[in-house]
Amino acid sequence: MNDTPSTEQLFLEIAKRHMPSVETLETRNRDALDFHDVAV
Repeated sequence: MNDTPSTEQLFLEIAKRHMPSVETLETRNRDALDFHDVAV
């Protein structure tokens, strides 16, 4: 059994940590839900 997280799981963890106001990285087909203002 492989305990190494997938690339997608790693991206989700990074996003949760750095962008807590973003609920999901999945497309929700509404601009108000899919686009977020974030500082770079």
